[in-house]
Amino acid sequence: MSYLEALQSKQFNLSDEEKQLASSAEASSKELLLIINNILETSRSKDIKEKMNWEVIDVLDFTEYLLQETLPLARRRNVTIVRKADPACPLIYSDWGKLRHVLLNLMSNATKFSHEGGIVELAARICEDGKHVQIAVTDHGIGIAREDLDSIFDRFSQTSHWGNANPDGSGLGLYIVKEYAQLLGGEVAVESELGKGSAFFLALPTHPEGAPSEQHTAY
Repeated sequence: MSYLEALQSKQFNLSDEEKQLASSAEASSKELLLIINNILETSRSKDIKEKMNWEVIDVLDFTEYLLQETLPLARRRNVTIVRKADPACPLIYSDWGKLRHVLLNLMSNATKFSHEGGIVELAARICEDGKHVQIAVTDHGIGIAREDLDSIFDRFSQTSHWGNANPDGSGLGLYIVKEYAQLLGGEVAVESELGKGSAFFLALPTHPEGAPSEQHTAY
């Protein structure tokens, strides 16, 4: 992946076709890496629960990072990512690696299940109570049937509709999303309509219960 990123830099002066091929290869690599990481994260879930790396996270910077991280996959599928982050979002105390894993899964799904030329929206805002931040990932793609909504967060779950669109998935992504959201002191919710798209909402406390009071690092 590092070689692919370097290959796309200006110093190599690639043609448009070569850039497209390199970008597609990078997107495929990131998809495969996410599947592998989902399997690895699930296999060591007991250890993960005991090892939380709490740190200060700037939600605005974090959402910008997520946008850049998912651009190769979006470009390959001709999907546009729109970022809407409220400047009033406060800093939050969370585990950067686990939060990244949660949102990369949501962003990857939203992009993969969008229609050609579709739009994925990544939004962040402070909740009315002032103690939580909500990060939402919305697409206007194939959606999820109502009867499947209760099971999409189960381990190895692939609904008939998502399974058809993503035969190579592990069925672990949303299971990890729910598990990690809870570890971070938050919760995840979904709204979806078949044929019209899906919206996933991740609510996170600015300072979770049980997290140390000292704030050592910042992103």
